[in-house]
Amino acid sequence: QQCIELSQKIKHHVLLSGTAIKNSREELFPQLSIVSPGKFNSVGDILSSTIGSFWHSISDCYLSMAKADVLKFLPPKIVSQVHQTVEDPVGLPESIEEISKFKVDCALSKVKSTIEYLENLIDNSDSKAIVFSDSIEVVKEIYEHFKEVAILHHGQLSDDRRELAKAQFQKE
Repeated sequence: QQCIELSQKIKHHVLLSGTAIKNSREELFPQLSIVSPGKFNSVGDILSSTIGSFWHSISDCYLSMAKADVLKFLPPKIVSQVHQTVEDPVGLPESIEEISKFKVDCALSKVKSTIEYLENLIDNSDSKAIVFSDSIEVVKEIYEHFKEVAILHHGQLSDDRRELAKAQFQKE
């Protein structure tokens, strides 16, 4: 609400987002309320229109670029594959809970070799590294090892903390 009130005092509005719509078009309502006040009075207005008419109605204020078009403006990505040896699992999981725990255990079994790889990278390069994991336990363990030179970023952080982490990573 504060953003909308502030935006009403500004003559020109430009909003940039890497992921404006994560799941559905109603997620655009806050941005459209700022960029084009009054175009939609509620999320219901967005949902009541057909998809085609909705996209046509925002064509004057919404620009979408395909990832392939945006990538040419970014520095080249460096991808490394690190082959790791892990212990063979004892038995296969049978329930959803067991499967989830099994995934986390498998991911945790790679932490030691991931840390070794990152230590080597840090010692022999000026490059930054981003470590992705779908396991918060893994991210936290790696962060604890490298917290002097690492920036922690995960989905359980508040929006403000995530934005701060992104800004800090890009700055350093």
